[in-house]
Amino acid sequence: MKNILELESKLRLRLITGEFELLSWLYFNGPTKSRDLAVRTKTSIANFQIILRRLKSSNIILALSTDDDRRVRVYDLAPEIRAEFDMIFTTDPEGNSILMAVRSRIENGVVANVAA
Repeated sequence: MKNILELESKLRLRLITGEFELLSWLYFNGPTKSRDLAVRTKTSIANFQIILRRLKSSNIILALSTDDDRRVRVYDLAPEIRAEFDMIFTTDPEGNSILMAVRSRIENGVVANVAA
């Protein structure tokens, strides 16, 4: 599994979903505005909105108001989901290495090639 990013490149197929990219970004970076999340997930805006809506309706992520401007929403992991991530990635070294690879990919702006 730790070679999943290399496999994506070889297959020219996206194996790590936009959902996982979004959740891992929130795990590492905390509350984030939707426009910043959209850039980090490497999906189309339309697909990003679908993902965001689905994760919100499932109570996986929370929409929070900012102190600066109540109209602006930031998104964060629900506390129980953050606890699940903590448990998975602190007890599973292989899972942790995958998460770190995804984090690096997101932070460096590497876009996966998606086969048509």
